[in-house]
Amino acid sequence: MKIINKIALAELRNLFYSPVSWFVILAFYVINAIFFFEWFDRMASGQDAGMMAVDNYVGKVTGILKSMNFEVTKGFFKYLHLFMALLTMGVINREMNAGSIKLLYSSPIRNREIVLGKYWGIVLFNLIFLLGTALLLITGIVIVKESYPPEFLTILLSLFLLANFYAAIGLFFSSVTNYQIVAAVFTFLVFYLLDTILNYGQQYDFFRTVSELLSFRYKRGEITSGLISSRNLLYFILMIAMFLL
Repeated sequence: MKIINKIALAELRNLFYSPVSWFVILAFYVINAIFFFEWFDRMASGQDAGMMAVDNYVGKVTGILKSMNFEVTKGFFKYLHLFMALLTMGVINREMNAGSIKLLYSSPIRNREIVLGKYWGIVLFNLIFLLGTALLLITGIVIVKESYPPEFLTILLSLFLLANFYAAIGLFFSSVTNYQIVAAVFTFLVFYLLDTILNYGQQYDFFRTVSELLSFRYKRGEITSGLISSRNLLYFILMIAMFLL
């Protein structure tokens, strides 16, 4: 475990030395902030218009949080795969191209420790990566009257699980090719396939069953809406384990 932690810290350090990582953090935060505050401005304008037009206006009938869950979080998830592909496309093949992988192999270290260490480093980065989004959601808790904080936490949990799932896929493809662009392209293709698989072949029972097992769209949506079940959590755990293995 000590070796895995050392590799993870080294990977985390390499990520923060890279300008791509800083760009990803800033761009993801700015995009999420645009989605978030545009929605808040629209909600506030609607509330003001309602109070001016109707006496004893009680606000949005379906609840403001339900609207946020549908509109804002959809924006949060929309570009996540792009940023995770950029982050992970060079995790393994960077070591190959630089020749530093020989130093790792010459140490008393196993492949398993290299893979787990690098993945653990990306998981730690994801915690920092999502801090900006957490600040936005904390702002929502403060601003929204009678807000329900656990609902905001499920949004963060869903983002964190999906980011780590994307990272496992990106890590896998960075290990099968020495070209970072090729790794990014294949990573995008797998993201797209797993996201859209429910759009095809649903008239066949077997394909529908398989696509429901592989697709993360509904699992992610259920966790975001507060349905944290063992089935949904096991899906992400098993898919991450599969790509790491």
